[in-house]
Amino acid sequence: MSDDSKFKVLLYSDGSHQAFSAAVYTATLLKNIPNMHLTILQLDECEGISPKEQRPRYKRYYWGNSNGTQYSWIDTWPTRPTSDWMKSVFSEADLGTRRLYDQILRKTNEIFTKPGLNIHTQEICTNNSVLESPEISETVDMILEYAEENSFDLIILGTQGLSGFRGLINGSLAHTMLHQSKIPVLLIKKLPQEFIDNYLSEQNYDKNSQLKILNYADGSQHSFSAAVYATCLLERLPNVQMTVVQVEEDNRSSSTNENNWRENWPVSSNTDWMKKILDGSNPAASEQYETIITKINKIITKNETRIHHDILYSNPTISDTVDSLSKYASDKSFDMVIMGTRGLTTLQGLISGSLAHNMLSKSTIPVLMIKKLPQEFIDNYCG
Repeated sequence: MSDDSKFKVLLYSDGSHQAFSAAVYTATLLKNIPNMHLTILQLDECEGISPKEQRPRYKRYYWGNSNGTQYSWIDTWPTRPTSDWMKSVFSEADLGTRRLYDQILRKTNEIFTKPGLNIHTQEICTNNSVLESPEISETVDMILEYAEENSFDLIILGTQGLSGFRGLINGSLAHTMLHQSKIPVLLIKKLPQEFIDNYLSEQNYDKNSQLKILNYADGSQHSFSAAVYATCLLERLPNVQMTVVQVEEDNRSSSTNENNWRENWPVSSNTDWMKKILDGSNPAASEQYETIITKINKIITKNETRIHHDILYSNPTISDTVDSLSKYASDKSFDMVIMGTRGLTTLQGLISGSLAHNMLSKSTIPVLMIKKLPQEFIDNYCG
């Protein structure tokens, strides 16, 4: 976690259709997060250079700057004309498609070139084999090395939203990044038409726009990690409005209401891991838990007008729970869903079933999945 006065976001852009969606979504975050410091990361092909030599060869181009015959990064961002999908846009017989793309691109560049915003780009030099090889681990390693060395708070990148088996067979940079990164990763799929319409209809840039976050809570250890990260955002980002959502099976037997919902949030005392915390068998873990809870309560008390609560009633199956959450998030126009995940591999997720995996696949609202937070994050949070 970086300096509290800055919220450092890394946007990875490779010129693909998915990266374009991620750039558009990031533009909306710039309006909602006034203290956001954005870095746009691109990989640049450099032949004849070994991987060891590549990493130090960072080249920084600030927004809109170009020198001599060297192209400015804005000339090829957020898309590269060589991308297959861009070729199809330029050759598209339907002029409406081209006109829509032009509108989105104009709007996006208008936001990104707004004076006073903290935006710059970073190019990492790599060789052709890294970009062309089906093995993407080295690309991920280079991105994560840069992100961790520079203490980013969030990584954003586009994804095709492939099903588990297709992702497993074809490989996915987004999935690998999500699995390996210690920094939370926000994956952006193709944005729905309603989002695009609202995006284009906004006439004025307003730094006071609210960022509406849905924090899904089920009382588990993973949900606890998500609550810690969500309250961190609540504390650091002045325009955040957070709604804690719990899903229960039957409203007739529900004991949760607006007066007592925090008794089971961010964690339920009935879970196995919480029972171990409470039985005193691990004094260090119990002490850290109490420190974290004290910090959470302090943040909630200080920002009680910006946090809300709601209960959804649904069948307890994964598919029904996901349907209820997705519909609620869409109907209430949330900007982001935050939920915990074990960080399972795709195959494990397919075999055992994963609410987080299904939510990521189905939701039209971007889903930020939080794994177990590293100790450094916890120490900074509590400090």
